[in-house]
Amino acid sequence: MTIPDATLRRWGTAGNKSEKVAAWLAGWAARQPPGTIVPADDVLIARLPEVTAHNGVPSANNPACTRRAIRLLADRHVLARDHDTGHYHVAATAPGPGAQ
Repeated sequence: MTIPDATLRRWGTAGNKSEKVAAWLAGWAARQPPGTIVPADDVLIARLPEVTAHNGVPSANNPACTRRAIRLLADRHVLARDHDTGHYHVAATAPGPGAQ
């Protein structure tokens, strides 16, 4: 499932920190093949160290913000959690071969 462009634009411009990180992460996920493991918090923070908060003030990204963004995307089926390993993966946006 994909998130509507209007929602991603709203998150990117007027969203809270977690929504802004989620918008960035959704863009990353859209460029990855299904099944790609989402990088660890510290890797995501290194790629996006600062987020401009809704009041326009830059604020440091942190693990809690990144985890909320991942859960936000998982709730919208952009990311899927592997319950055996606990890792999040990019979810398939369409049924795979042989799916009915």
